[in-house]
Amino acid sequence: MKRTPCIGVCSTTYGDFVCRGCKRFAHEVVGWNQFTEDQRATAWERLSVLLEQSIQDYLLISARRRSRGRYESPHELLECLKSELQEDPSQDLQTCLGRLNLATHAPHSSIQSLNELVLAIENAFLMRSEANYEHSYSTSLNAALRPNRQSSLGGD
Repeated sequence: MKRTPCIGVCSTTYGDFVCRGCKRFAHEVVGWNQFTEDQRATAWERLSVLLEQSIQDYLLISARRRSRGRYESPHELLECLKSELQEDPSQDLQTCLGRLNLATHAPHSSIQSLNELVLAIENAFLMRSEANYEHSYSTSLNAALRPNRQSSLGGD
């Protein structure tokens, strides 16, 4: 496992509660170096599950690919796709996916390029991370950010 999920594209410095780069929560980005190994493992596990779900939204992963061990983690699969994209941005999507023993789900047949596929997976991953953050922290966050209603209504 990498030491940190950071990919060097941090948006928490601009006020995002979920980093658009690594998809960690802002407090995780800030406190990562002080986290225990258990805390880091918990964050990695959440990120892996959310990324796995996002990948499965778009791709069918063949049993052959899984059995060959080329797909150790969802993070490695996404990095593999990005690497393919860097090598040849204009390559045919279906040829690339076939070589990697992958296929898109029928509802996503409108995706025409590897770049579109990577962006779609990344966007789904970010949306899941934001939803997870909202589920975990929104009540206390919204209360802290919301002005006191009674004061604005003239109450005590």
